[in-house]
Amino acid sequence: MPNYVLFDSYVDIASGSSLDGRPEFQRLVEDCRSGRINFVLVKNISRFSRDTVVALKAIYQIHGAGAKIHFVQENVDSDNPDIQIYIAASLACAERENIDRSENIKWGLKNRAAAGISKSYNKICYGYKHDSEGNLCIKESEAKNVRFIYNRYLDGHSIVSILKELKKEAIPSPTGKDIWSKKTVENILTNIKYTGTVIILVDDIQYKIVDHHPAIISSDAFDAVQIERDLRSNITTDSNGISSRKNSKYSSIRTIRETHDYEKDRLRLLNKLEEYKLQDIKAERLGILPHTTK
Repeated sequence: MPNYVLFDSYVDIASGSSLDGRPEFQRLVEDCRSGRINFVLVKNISRFSRDTVVALKAIYQIHGAGAKIHFVQENVDSDNPDIQIYIAASLACAERENIDRSENIKWGLKNRAAAGISKSYNKICYGYKHDSEGNLCIKESEAKNVRFIYNRYLDGHSIVSILKELKKEAIPSPTGKDIWSKKTVENILTNIKYTGTVIILVDDIQYKIVDHHPAIISSDAFDAVQIERDLRSNITTDSNGISSRKNSKYSSIRTIRETHDYEKDRLRLLNKLEEYKLQDIKAERLGILPHTTK
């Protein structure tokens, strides 16, 4: 290869599936048309695109602008009569390499998850921080607010009522805002990580570690909240699996018995208790043990 003087470097941070939205490539073409460039050095064909048609279009544009291209990895010039074959073969190999690389990454993630050493297990959520070794430990200034939310919910308060109390007590949200969102409170009430258990999802497979870190909420309290959430839901499912909305929503002002069909909810939640393996004492506290009418 003859000696050349470097004129410029062109780097696009965009998808190679199209030439649109690639300003650096367009600048390259314009520099070729203006005569400032007559030879373009490219690492490999896939740098132009991972799509054969798009790669050929890019080559034709630069050729039409009066410049020649040399692909270093493939050691082929754009004026080679077999360039289309080179491009098709190169991109096919690149696609295979990408698939293999993706599979290797997934394999590594799965193995780290199965071995319990994935960094995802120690991902911070509200109420926790990292200790000196990078493990989860309780951040008490936030953990007390998590307990406050759970206690209020189990005492019968609605999420809207809890939001009002958080604002009244001037407790900042996890993002530092004065007002909490309903979604944030719901996420706290459904995050099993507060029990010391952590679950991560890798390639549609769940990995679970119990007693992974210090608990802020007991497992019993967490399970009770999930049952309570199910009880308060205004979505009901009949025996045929058809979902529908109830005529009324939960209100902390009204009692559960006034808001719902008590007998149906009692039977449904007793099944839930079996599922969650809760003790009868908790069922009694929630007021859903079998009862007699006077």
